[in-house]
Amino acid sequence: MEFFKASTQHCDSDWSGTAAADIDGITAVEDHIVKIGQKFAGSLIAISATVVEKHNGSCGNVNVRAFFHEGQDYDSIKHELEVTDGPIRVSENRFTMTLEEFFGLFKDSEIVLTLPGLGLEDRQPDVVHET
Repeated sequence: MEFFKASTQHCDSDWSGTAAADIDGITAVEDHIVKIGQKFAGSLIAISATVVEKHNGSCGNVNVRAFFHEGQDYDSIKHELEVTDGPIRVSENRFTMTLEEFFGLFKDSEIVLTLPGLGLEDRQPDVVHET
């Protein structure tokens, strides 16, 4: 992950999209980090979750990267990011979880994947048939 944007290692025609999860997951991620014996400092500002390969139709573990900024509150972090350019200075915690454990961190979550280049991100579907 070069930037705070999801990607795969395959090609430009891979599915891409967006994800959302409820804010309560911040505390759950921090609690999990403490539970597995890691330490962190600052505020959680980003999470990356990667399932690298699946075998025989089942998923392996999720590789999680949690990024912490030294700022202690949202407003101070936002201000610092607005007045600076270039890379964002963070600390990173890496750990693995099962898919069920990862999604269990959040009360609600959604992932939307679309074929690239179609401009679907800001379009609303008109479903004419549902199964």
